[in-house]
Formats: sequence, C-alpha cells, structure tokens
Amino acid sequence: MNKIHRDGVDVSAAFQLASKRMRNRLAVQGASVQGDTTVTNDPNTGQDIPQEVVGRSWIKKVLRPVAKFGFRLAKPLLRPIASRMRSYLLDGLHQNVVHEIRNASAIAAQEGHATRELLRSYAQSQQEIRRALASTVQELRALRELQPHNRSRQLSNLASQGLQEWIDNIHSRLDRIEEYGYATARRVAIPCSQGDVLVKTEVGFILCAASDHALLACLIDTGDLELGTRLLIQKFLRPGDVFVDVGANIGMHTLAAAKALHGQGQIIAFEPFEPTKKLLERSAWLNGYANLVQVHHAAVSRASGKMNLYLGATSGHHSLFHLDSVSGRQMSGPVEVEVPVVSLDEVVPASQRVDLLKIDVEGAELDVIEGGRELLASNKSIGLIVEFGPSHLRRTNHSTVDWFNVFARLGFHYRVINPDSGVLEDWPLEQLERVDSANLFFARDNSVAWRKVAA
Repeated sequence: MNKIHRDGVDVSAAFQLASKRMRNRLAVQGASVQGDTTVTNDPNTGQDIPQEVVGRSWIKKVLRPVAKFGFRLAKPLLRPIASRMRSYLLDGLHQNVVHEIRNASAIAAQEGHATRELLRSYAQSQQEIRRALASTVQELRALRELQPHNRSRQLSNLASQGLQEWIDNIHSRLDRIEEYGYATARRVAIPCSQGDVLVKTEVGFILCAASDHALLACLIDTGDLELGTRLLIQKFLRPGDVFVDVGANIGMHTLAAAKALHGQGQIIAFEPFEPTKKLLERSAWLNGYANLVQVHHAAVSRASGKMNLYLGATSGHHSLFHLDSVSGRQMSGPVEVEVPVVSLDEVVPASQRVDLLKIDVEGAELDVIEGGRELLASNKSIGLIVEFGPSHLRRTNHSTVDWFNVFARLGFHYRVINPDSGVLEDWPLEQLERVDSANLFFARDNSVAWRKVAA
C-alpha cells in the first residue's frame, strides 16, 4: 500500500472529504424518506445521489441569474422610491439637529462676544499702563540728564514755572500706575466646565456663571462686590463668632466672613437659586472653608413652604416678589422657579449664639425679621446688616417709615455703611430715599456690636 506523507494541511483534500460526507448524508436522508426515489450515480465519487437533490440544484442554477437580471431591472424604479422614503423619515430628525446646532452656535457666539469684551477691556488697561509708564520714564530721564553745573539754575526755573505742580502730576501718575498694577493682578478669569468661570477676587477664588456678564465684569474690573460692607464684616467678626448670611448669592460676604474667622466659628448661609447655591458650595470648598460653611438651599421668609423665585438680570437680583424689569437678562431660561422657603427660627435654634446677621433678599427683609423673632430676642448683642432699597419698598407696598419702625420696635437703630470705606455714617430718611440702595448696620443701644464696628 502506498503511503502519503503530508507536511501540512491539504485544503483541497479537506474540501473533497467534506463534500463526500455531505453527499452521503443526502443520499441516506433521501433513501429514508422515499425508498423508491430515483438516484443518479456521481461520476466523481461513485456514490448514488437522489434525483430530487439533483433537480433542486438545477433549479437554483437556472433561477439565480433570472433573479439577478430582475433585480437589475427593478433597481432604477426602486431607488427613487427608497430615496423619498428615507427623506421623509429623516427630514424631521434633520430639522431638529439643525435647530439644536443653531441654538448652540448662538449661545457660543454670545459667550464669545462677552469674552472678547472682557479681553478688550483688559488690553485697553494694559495700553494705558504702558503709556503712563513711558511718559513718566521720559520725564524722570529728562530730570536726571540735567547738567550738574547748571542744575540749580534749571531747578529754580522749574520752580518758577510750577515745579510743585509737576511733582504732584508725577505722584498722581505713579499712583495710577500702582492702581492699574493691582487691578491687573486681580484680573484672573479661568473658564471651567459646566459653563462656569473661576475669578480671583479680594476674598479668594469664586465660581460664577459664564452667562452672568454683569457680575463677571464687576469682579474682573474691581475684584470685589460691595467693598464697604465686606470691610465691615471682616472688621466685625472675630475667630469663634457665628455669621448668618441670608441671600448669600455667589458667596463674597460668606468667604469674607470665613476669612475673618480664621477657621474658628460657624457660618450659616442661605441661597434659594440652586445653580448659585452649588457654585457657592464649590467656592467654599475651593478656598478651604467647606468645614466652616453650611449652605442651605432655601429662601428665608416668615414660614416654611414653597414660593416662586423671580429671576433678575444678574444673580444678586433674584427676588420672591415680582421684578419691575428683567432687561439685559438672557431669556433662554425660565423667568421664575419654585424654591423651598424656611424661617430663621425653624433652622437656627433660639439657643444658638449669632453675632452677625446679613440680610440681602431684594424686598423680603421684613419677612425674614418676622420669621426670626425668637432668634433676635435671644441674641441681645447681635448686629444686623440689611439692604435698604426704595424700589424694594414700592414692590412690597411698604413705606420707609413703616419699614424702619419694624426694626425700632425690636430695639434696633441704624447707621449707613459707607460703600467704599465701610465707615458708619448718619443719614436722615430723606437722604436714604434718594439712593437706589444702601446697606445699613443695625444694633441695639449699648450693644457690644457698636464697639466692634468702632474698634
């Protein structure tokens, strides 16, 4: 017998073997179904194949080219029908996608325009600094280059021409250069995820909504909000004190208080607008005050429940009362949202010592006082910082006299906080009614709070 030696896999042999086995199975199945089925001998293998199998194979060979020819004939007719069906089914989806793309492009264009305006302001300030420096350097160089032998004569001539005025001008320019330098050092704004902007301020880094252009412009320009009130808070609070911030907004005063406490004490903040509340929490964590600051997602009023918060042009103007105008606000979102409402007495127990309470609630000041009577009664030495605004009184149907009488009946007397220095000033009611708004400091007679602000 001949032996066949194989070095590898013979593919053709494997296919022949598989074909042979398949024919055998077909033959056996055909025989089992119809014992008298006509068979045909396969010349290649010598096996008998049922005639029925041979017939089916022949039919397939005949019909396959016929089917291909029919498909080629029908293809020009079916293609436009299929195209119209596809267009009909995808047209609505296409319009939605185009609409979303246009909306996203519009929002991106608005944010890009605001960013370009901020960068243009920054570039202009840089140019002013360079021009002032160049002018000052030229004048100083001219003074230095005076010849020694006639310097005294030239100086006397300068004196006769107004040397003191020239020196004062130099000092003024140097002061302006220093001011621009400090402002430039504060102008740090970093775009972050989720449409937020991180801004460096006088109290630390604060997160703001990228769409709040008025707030961003103010922070980038000055690095501060309500400078005088911030200075008073930092002057008043001592390590270990308790500060309650009603209407905390992005947290400028909350962070100022935390900075003054030096890690010892407690801050209880209330912010009803949830996106702003989340920014406040992240800012407190970012500056290392997360363990010191407790933030409540709620507005403060007379009692707990639910109320509508009307959204203003910037985050600091949201109010529980209808706004006179929302001009300048991006109207892509709702103009009002439902928020939880609590009272001070429900959240802060009367036994809790509170040293300073700040109220900035755009017209709901008297409701906050009414809901915190027990807390105010138990804290005789408490100091209050309350925003006063004639427009708020008109919106809530209160007169100036009635508004101040509520505080007077509780034993509180006021002085006006200077918006730049934080110094307390005496203003009559007539003068207060002529301003847009003012922050007032309240305390009871002979209270230690007056000694704190006077120190």
